[in-house]
Amino acid sequence: TLGWAQIMQIAELQGSFMSLLVRAIGARRAIEIGTFTGYSAICIARALPDDGRLLCCDISDEWTQIARRYFQCAGVAHKIGLKL
Repeated sequence: TLGWAQIMQIAELQGSFMSLLVRAIGARRAIEIGTFTGYSAICIARALPDDGRLLCCDISDEWTQIARRYFQCAGVAHKIGLKL
């Protein structure tokens, strides 16, 4: 479990809403400040076009290592650049 850190995780409905917004505005590029375990980044990246890019910025190597694994599993790692 994530313990106290779970407050940083968005809910499934929020993730769906983020995807909807990305598609609605026709975004091709996005920036995320604070990636945590990567769920919101995956929601954004899935909604971007095939040549879209998401730049994720975070200060935690521990959490972003988890995010990187999930980016690979979700098949969106090629759309995401992660900067610590």
